[in-house]
Amino acid sequence: MRLIRSKRDDFWRRERERRPLALFHAAARRVPAYRDFLRKNHIQSEKIKTFKDFAHVPPVDKKNYLREYPLEKLCWDGTLKKQLVFTSTSGSTGEPFYFPRSRQLDWEASIAHELFLANSSRGEGGPILAIVGFSMGVWIAGVFTYRAFELAAERNGYELSILTPGINKAEILSALERLGPHMKQVIIAGYPPLVKDVIDEAQARKINLKKLHLRLLFAAEPFTEKFRDHLAKKAGIKNPCLDTMNIYGSADIGVMAFETPAAILVRRLANRSEKLFSDLFSKISKTPTLAQYNPRFINFEAPRGDILLTGSSAVPLIRYAIGDHGGVFYFSDIMAALARHGVDFRKAAARAGIA
Repeated sequence: MRLIRSKRDDFWRRERERRPLALFHAAARRVPAYRDFLRKNHIQSEKIKTFKDFAHVPPVDKKNYLREYPLEKLCWDGTLKKQLVFTSTSGSTGEPFYFPRSRQLDWEASIAHELFLANSSRGEGGPILAIVGFSMGVWIAGVFTYRAFELAAERNGYELSILTPGINKAEILSALERLGPHMKQVIIAGYPPLVKDVIDEAQARKINLKKLHLRLLFAAEPFTEKFRDHLAKKAGIKNPCLDTMNIYGSADIGVMAFETPAAILVRRLANRSEKLFSDLFSKISKTPTLAQYNPRFINFEAPRGDILLTGSSAVPLIRYAIGDHGGVFYFSDIMAALARHGVDFRKAAARAGIA
């Protein structure tokens, strides 16, 4: 948290190049499957010395890597004899894959959740109720969100209580009615359509959402700023930049990136200018997600617009093609684009209450 709040762009640029290279060499030594993958692709790990060299390492994906090797061979030191948690992909693009993860990923996710807790427009004091409305089965979002909030609260002494109704709307609504009034603020975490349904039904039940001081945490899909504003208005949310957050995550490697107040504001500014939007996101028809990531935990590249990630877990992933499309910016790139279009970001941040 200290580094996030104090270090500037040049520090994170160096981390972005140093960390993936170190992880590549560790995986080449200690992961049997990756060592064999490099051999088959005629890559000598000792010759990969710089980040430019790293960009020539062949990407891995589910087809050419994860399904080609026994699960234990994909893990550090070729063994599953350790404390792990398994989660499954949805199987929407084929047979589900079971990813094991270590406690490190839970800890990394807790940093993103700690930032969200700290950014509240209501201040950091409690009591706070976090209602986890993600599925609690073999998928990652429910249990992962529970653990992330739990770790963040334990580390900082937050007066945070957690309820895990999953996607049970009736239970979520009951908690808003019966537990919500006892809290200083209430966080609803869930898939965007579910959260919208909960807020709509709460209004129909005459639950006074404004008195609950709601905050909203989303994951699994993008949404428009109109959608955010619509929910913020109905829920009586004080500051959408501070009191909402969408997470870009996966069963593959957990919380990959997440909205920050700055990222939300940049996207809102881009929506006001067709030229700025095109400068940042090119000509795309889908609603783009704009999120920030921590290069100490994970790295992104986007050659030819295909997202490649590099990050460590029980199964380390090196230049892994996750199947998403997009781009990667340095923070200074974003600031330069705003300046080119006459946007003073500091003034905009002050107006948005996130200075």
